[in-house]
Amino acid sequence: MSATRVHVIPHTHWDREWYEPFQTFRLRLLGTVETVLAMLEDDPRFVFTFDGQTAAIEDYLELRPEEEPRVRALVREGRLLIGPWRILADEFLPSGETLVRNFETGWAVAERLGGAMPVGYLPDMFGHVAQMPQILARAGLSDAVVWRGVPRAIEHHAFRWSAPDGSSVRAEYLVDGYGHAAHLLRVEDRLAVDVQRFQERRAGFMPEGHLLMLHGADHTAPPTDLPQRIRKADAQLDDVTVECSTLPAYLQAVRDQGPLPTWHGELRSGARANVLMGVTSTRVDIKVLAGRAERALERYAEPLATVLGDTWPGEELASAWARLIENAAHDSSARARTTKPWPRWVCGTRRRRRSVRSSPRSGWPDPPPRPRSTARWRGTRRPRPAPTRSGSTCPRTGCVPAHSPPATARWSACRWSPTTRRCCSTGKPPPRRR
Repeated sequence: MSATRVHVIPHTHWDREWYEPFQTFRLRLLGTVETVLAMLEDDPRFVFTFDGQTAAIEDYLELRPEEEPRVRALVREGRLLIGPWRILADEFLPSGETLVRNFETGWAVAERLGGAMPVGYLPDMFGHVAQMPQILARAGLSDAVVWRGVPRAIEHHAFRWSAPDGSSVRAEYLVDGYGHAAHLLRVEDRLAVDVQRFQERRAGFMPEGHLLMLHGADHTAPPTDLPQRIRKADAQLDDVTVECSTLPAYLQAVRDQGPLPTWHGELRSGARANVLMGVTSTRVDIKVLAGRAERALERYAEPLATVLGDTWPGEELASAWARLIENAAHDSSARARTTKPWPRWVCGTRRRRRSVRSSPRSGWPDPPPRPRSTARWRGTRRPRPAPTRSGSTCPRTGCVPAHSPPATARWSACRWSPTTRRCCSTGKPPPRRR
């Protein structure tokens, strides 16, 4: 019988805001990243996975821009793994477009820093949408790592996860979560015992000859002597190899393990892990505000910017998307966090909604002058054509209600004074929207 390979995955799970506000967690993030960088530079065999996202590294580099060369070198060597997501987003509250942009921007940031981890890491989302395998497959990824939402029908460490369009990925199931080995390898005299007992508990569930140990937890840095503990545990055990590894290396090692069970559609079961259904109805007022900002950006600002004006407002739209993606984090969008940052979040969301609603107007060409003629046809003013656009994702037909100022009103791009909200000519307020 071949020796069992124990893959120890040092990592951390970093919620940008949760039981503490964002800035409080960012101060803690500085020390965590500096510890990780020092450990990686001191031991060339040590590797670290930074939660499958790039937002935390971006937050660190915003305050420590001089450290980017160190980060870039370690990412390029494949020893500091970041991405492919920009944020670990909730999958049910944001739109599908937001999920796709989350991947696109995260992958771009990771590539700029040296390369993205080629694994769809989904450790703490409150369930998973049916289209997630489709998104990952279209992005060129063949593996996902999931925890919450897997039904009891799955009795194996891995399964084939299929989307409605037929796309599928291999899903690795973290049956006890992303921190199931965080408490192990902490007492030097019990290193071998910890590994043996962990192996016994996973017997029959993990693949033959391999054992996955995710060593990490929320907002924590790895112990500075973790590499030494891993080597000592390896020396104390016979027929067991303990090594510091990464998720891509582990998934490659267990890929050829025979046929896998298949699951079609979303993962929304609470059989083995709480999917926190109640977060869907918390602070509905803020969820409505976030949805309006999201629709204003993806249904109006970007489509209208393609046909209005001569320049593409790329920087403005990219900034708006970046903020919306940050707000789509699973704890932020679900409101599963302290109330301290809510006023800042609400004000920021309102500002972003105003900015995306006004971005197409900035490129709107000056309209032609209003004709001076007051010619009538059969006793009525001649109708003037007006372009319209539906914000719906489905085709629509029918009458479009429109409000226009009186014929004597001065023609302007906005029709109504932006400061007084009164007609430029009559001084009357515009019609109330229905």
